[in-house]
Amino acid sequence: MGPVLAVPVLPDVLSLDVVRRWDGAPVHSGLRGRVDLACTDDALHVAARLASPHPARVPGAPTGTRVEGLWTYDVVECFLVGADGRYLELELGAGGH
Repeated sequence: MGPVLAVPVLPDVLSLDVVRRWDGAPVHSGLRGRVDLACTDDALHVAARLASPHPARVPGAPTGTRVEGLWTYDVVECFLVGADGRYLELELGAGGH
């Protein structure tokens, strides 16, 4: 289990570097990513950035729509786990999906 981190209240932000792929392997040297998290009384604020030397692999669906199997494209995944063990998985696609 990794370190326990708390999502801070805005204007403070928790910034996490993307250092591993989905399978636990380190990301390749040309890939740089970051996820920023913060909250307010009624919202979670998430921003993700992923810079790659290769063109992004994005689905043909309209931007902003839900895409089944989005993880097969270029995405940043973030898992938020509560004290009770329940979790929320966020998949943020390179094309805005």
